Amino acid sequence: MKIAPIARNHVVVRQRTAGKHSTVIPVLYLGTSAGYHVMWALVDYFVRYSANSDAWKRNVARAVGLFYDYDKARNRKVHSSKILLREFVQDFCFGTIDPESHLDTTGLYWAPSGLRVAKRISAALENFIIWLEFEKDQHSGLLDYISKCREGEKITLRELHAGYSIAKFSMLEHLKDPRNIARRLLSKKTRFGYQFGDDPSSSLIAGNDYKCFPTELISPILEHGFIKNEYASNIFEREDITAKMIFLLLVHTGLRKGEPLHLWVSDVIIPFDSHCRVTLRHPSFAPTKIAGEQYDRRTYLLQRKLRPRNDNYNNKNYKVGWKQLDVDRKEFSAEAFWLHESSQAIFAKLYSIYLNYYRAPLLERYKKNHGTDHPFLFVAAGINRTTGESFEGAPLSLAALEKAYDKALDRTQKKLNIKIPRGRSSNMNLHCLRHHYAKAMMMSGVTDKVIQKCLHHRTINSQQAYKTLSSEKIRAMLSEFTITATLPENINI
Repeated sequence: MKIAPIARNHVVVRQRTAGKHSTVIPVLYLGTSAGYHVMWALVDYFVRYSANSDAWKRNVARAVGLFYDYDKARNRKVHSSKILLREFVQDFCFGTIDPESHLDTTGLYWAPSGLRVAKRISAALENFIIWLEFEKDQHSGLLDYISKCREGEKITLRELHAGYSIAKFSMLEHLKDPRNIARRLLSKKTRFGYQFGDDPSSSLIAGNDYKCFPTELISPILEHGFIKNEYASNIFEREDITAKMIFLLLVHTGLRKGEPLHLWVSDVIIPFDSHCRVTLRHPSFAPTKIAGEQYDRRTYLLQRKLRPRNDNYNNKNYKVGWKQLDVDRKEFSAEAFWLHESSQAIFAKLYSIYLNYYRAPLLERYKKNHGTDHPFLFVAAGINRTTGESFEGAPLSLAALEKAYDKALDRTQKKLNIKIPRGRSSNMNLHCLRHHYAKAMMMSGVTDKVIQKCLHHRTINSQQAYKTLSSEKIRAMLSEFTITATLPENINI
């Protein structure tokens, strides 16, 4: 178990930005002799790239904050800022404790973070340096900008400025998405003059065993996993219909686990019995597809005191991430394709029952509590036992979905009298259902172009990961061969 470095002279707080188009970002406060002060350069950076993920922002804030801690711990006795940056990366990777004397002259007592984490942190730092140089130098001049900053930020910016000459790319690099730059940075073997050496994760032939959901468990989960009370006469008391419908979407249309939570009622069409058409639409810019409404989805939601679910402004119960999909340019949509007609038929049947007899009454309670409705298909039914807050009719949270799925595994495990492995390292997490969908198509001989369309990948290369052979597959293939050669009789073993 690795121990992460502890913040000594900085703190990161999630806060809302000012203005009518506000968002929530991690704000870095640097500790100085005059107290803690905001690092405004980092705020500017996050506002500029507000569409990037929370994880990306947290990683950058952590990188800058830890560098500030390191700079203060070294008492700024390092004469060269370039050396300081290089030694920061080295100490972050291997720890600040001398392996021979077991002493730590910095007083930070950082345990080794490892190669992968060190590369990620230093890439975030280098990326911020590049942006800072171009953006601030082009507008008011970097030196003028630094002079207006408070003590902690001023010193940090000067130290980072020195690293620019060893971090810069082409003169147009600042115009590109920092996430793309970060990917290139992660592949670099040298950063700030420090050479990482051999990185086993960068091997050209290295590949993950992409874990696919076990096919033999799909039917038992559908049959037993969502049964809450087998003796109940009411279908919604008997079975968790919400979780079952989402499970069907994940396993047989290959959606990512958060994508069903973005679906509106208008995104599902039942043209005739046993058939349904499910369409993913961009959370902000796609049309509502509601009769009489000419707005985009963001405007429609704002009228109901809501925002698109991927908006960083949202609280954790409402927020759901959104991956960039291959959508059509007119309506920013992508159709979900069913792998099995039987699943499509089950979903179509459940949809009508769910919409009229489950969602409708819950939405009435939501309207009573909030004074407005909402268009999202999947809704919650719970009440917070601690606070008494009602979530009845509210858009279903990702945490609630994962909890319902865990319960489904528990019920299946008990029914079959088996032990089902859990955790990210197992093949039972919700994203593995998408891997199952992709593998099933590949094993059936579906062409790469069709698979790309079904997975909504922007490039055909995105699906290459699913083509890697697992260790189990290799062993199965080798077991079909026999070695016919015999050993010499006089060999000594």
